[in-house]
Amino acid sequence: MAGWVGLSAAVLVLGGCSNGGESGSVLSDSQPKVSAVAQKIPLLRMSPAPGSKIPWTTHPEFEAFQATMTNVRLTSGPDSVAGTLRAGDTRWRANSSLIPATHYQAVVQLQSTDGDMVTRRVAFETAPAARQLTMHAYPGPGQTYGVGETVKVSFNRPVTDRAAVEKHMSVTTSRGHITGGWHWFSDQVAHFRPKHFWPGDTRVTVHIDLQDVYAGHGVWGDRDHDWSWHVGQSHISYASATTHRFRVKVNGHQVANWPTGMGMPGFETRSGTYNVLMKTPVTEMTSCSIGVSCKPGSPNYYDLKVHHDVRVTDSGTFVHAAPWDSAMGAANTSHGCIHLSTAHAQRFYDMSVPGDVVIVTGTNRSASTTDPGMADWAIPWSQWQN
Repeated sequence: MAGWVGLSAAVLVLGGCSNGGESGSVLSDSQPKVSAVAQKIPLLRMSPAPGSKIPWTTHPEFEAFQATMTNVRLTSGPDSVAGTLRAGDTRWRANSSLIPATHYQAVVQLQSTDGDMVTRRVAFETAPAARQLTMHAYPGPGQTYGVGETVKVSFNRPVTDRAAVEKHMSVTTSRGHITGGWHWFSDQVAHFRPKHFWPGDTRVTVHIDLQDVYAGHGVWGDRDHDWSWHVGQSHISYASATTHRFRVKVNGHQVANWPTGMGMPGFETRSGTYNVLMKTPVTEMTSCSIGVSCKPGSPNYYDLKVHHDVRVTDSGTFVHAAPWDSAMGAANTSHGCIHLSTAHAQRFYDMSVPGDVVIVTGTNRSASTTDPGMADWAIPWSQWQN
């Protein structure tokens, strides 16, 4: 349906030829237009009709009658919609579709067949998008994390146009510019990390500004998401499978050097950089849960209640107390976890926060690029910004 924009009762006063005259009144399809034609009043028709919310997918079109168009401005706030004049300057069509749930205004300058200049104005609104893109993220606002923490964003729908969405995703800090970037693990999950660890005592602000962002395949962003979180002290620990030592540094100063043990042959701990994911005071650890052995009495079977557990991978790698491990400091006897004495494990547990860093060296098993807790720092920087 098309909508007519012309002069109503004001025509009788203006005589249809007042230079610079303006009107935004709408003549419905049921109203007579013969008198307007007889007076050769410039008329403007919009398709689709502006009387109700129009689909955002449309390319609105204006058509002049008894006049030509000399200028068309279709705007939403400061943004303009480009269009093309054709048919002897009597038709104008937008070059692109519009933005959902948005108010638009068109200002069209017409030159009548008598040479008079008339301005027509029409306002309309677009309907909301049927498919909206929203997100949730970690870390949350106002919380404190370690220097190795990464920003993890999960979208509710696949993002077809990643580049368009990523242009509206940014991270700033209270320390000024820090080199960092996004990595897409899938079309619904993107992580941000700095090239190097965050500096301690830093406020990180994340901007995921989705409002009016087109993600492709009819999906539009819902709104802007902006929040801040805090990087606390720098806690970086170094665990060596060859020296069997576990060293802890706080803000660059070594505060502990403890004996440790890691994965035995066949169950080697992965070398690489881990992030603390969470901690629990007691965890029941079983060989069956990691697919080693489910039959009591069989080789490598275990079912233990383990204390002071700091989880560093989703697959089940922990730093924890192992009072039964008499070989700590001399040999690696675990099934992949990092052993400490009960006293040392409790101290490490008490100081740890999510995002703290544990760096393992000296094993013949490489880092995982898919296991949460390790994946973010296992991908080389040259491959991170995909």
